[in-house]
Amino acid sequence: MATPSPPRPSPPRLSPSRRVTLAIGLVFSLGTIGTGALYLVHQLGRASYQEQATLDSPATRLLTVHTGGGDVTVRASPDDQVHVTADVRYGVTRPRLTHLSAPDGVLVRADCQGFLLLASCSVDYTIAVPADFAIRADSRGGDIHALDGLAGVVTLNTGGGDLTVSGARGSLDLHTGGGSIRGTDLHCAEVVAETGAGNVILTFSDAPQQVSTVVGAGNVVVEVPATASYRVDASTGAGRSTVGISNDLTSPRLIRAHSGAGNVTVRPVAG
Repeated sequence: MATPSPPRPSPPRLSPSRRVTLAIGLVFSLGTIGTGALYLVHQLGRASYQEQATLDSPATRLLTVHTGGGDVTVRASPDDQVHVTADVRYGVTRPRLTHLSAPDGVLVRADCQGFLLLASCSVDYTIAVPADFAIRADSRGGDIHALDGLAGVVTLNTGGGDLTVSGARGSLDLHTGGGSIRGTDLHCAEVVAETGAGNVILTFSDAPQQVSTVVGAGNVVVEVPATASYRVDASTGAGRSTVGISNDLTSPRLIRAHSGAGNVTVRPVAG
């Protein structure tokens, strides 16, 4: 007579907390796999191209530039037209580019399309405009350059890049969340330069009327012609403040230079 086999033990039952843990782990694993797949598709699908446009100058002499990610360079045009060159890099979805001349000004805009990694793109713009145009340019995280003696009001704003201006003759309003600001051969009456973390260096060829620099963490250098008198307000929260020009409290020309943590220097321009 055969001996009956002992009954198989029942599989252990999962406690509620264990079930929750496994569910969370499953969701996390699927999310990781999905993100990896998106990244792979994005990398394999990367492409680049260049687009150019020539636009007539409108009645309102204004250029407005918006780009989510990429560098912007604006310089003086040899004629009375606006010349736009866009160097585009993207993943799966091509960005939407807007190059438009309307009565209220010229609009240049780059918008990434899609979602998550699929929306990744970078558009570098090189734009030539008549020198008397006002410029308003912003980038979320790229560098912006204004070159070749632009004479209109220039307003530049970037979330985390550097700002460079050379030869400008109009007023400047410069802001970056985390980059340096460099201005050379400036002929501007008024300049505002602010950065959260970076250096500010401004060199003037003509005596300015009003200069304001504010730096969260970084050094400030302002160089001005010694042929004019200035009223100077220079200070730093942690660093050295050096004023190498006469401080004339009656002068209508005002230089404000402040840093939260860094050296501040106001001195005559070399030469």
